[in-house]
Amino acid sequence: MIWLRMTRYLSHKGILFALPFAIARFMTTRLGVKDGISIPWRIEIGPGFYIGHHGCILVSPAAVVGKNCNTSQAVTIGVSNRGRVGVPTIGDNVSIGPGAKLFGRIKVGNNVAIGANAVVSRNVKSNSIVVSAPAEIVVTDDPSFPIYGSKGYVKRTDYDVKLGRWGLSAVEGAYQYPRAAPAPRGSAPPRNVTGFPAES
Repeated sequence: MIWLRMTRYLSHKGILFALPFAIARFMTTRLGVKDGISIPWRIEIGPGFYIGHHGCILVSPAAVVGKNCNTSQAVTIGVSNRGRVGVPTIGDNVSIGPGAKLFGRIKVGNNVAIGANAVVSRNVKSNSIVVSAPAEIVVTDDPSFPIYGSKGYVKRTDYDVKLGRWGLSAVEGAYQYPRAAPAPRGSAPPRNVTGFPAES
């Protein structure tokens, strides 16, 4: 994902960045072939995109994927030439199980869990769980239910909060690190085990 986001970032930088863009695009293609993952660099993907296992992951370049999307192996997010002609738009905090297929001009809401081998060709409401082929909603809009939505599958959904605490911002999927103010002489800023500044 680093090379993919770098390629997308450099594509807007003009002719002076043509060589870095070509290198990043080559690395994106090379790693995609090596790992069996076809995610075009032109695609819109929010921060927190996570791939659990490599292999047979295909995403249409026109698809839109929100924040904190968890994708498993053998997932296809593709175009449909019949029925709902177009590509999917996927919301935030969505978990896509192994072998799931999403086709057509559909909208998948936020906090959705898509089961293994589900075939999704219709819109899915937020806070739902869908299974089977064709996909059917089995749970929706019930926060008291033990397996409500994608809760438990998508664990890290606080990127915006943490980025703000660390003084970072997400722009075009690439993190920009602002220059920190110098620490007083003879003192060092406290840091936690991750290397990031400790939370106040």
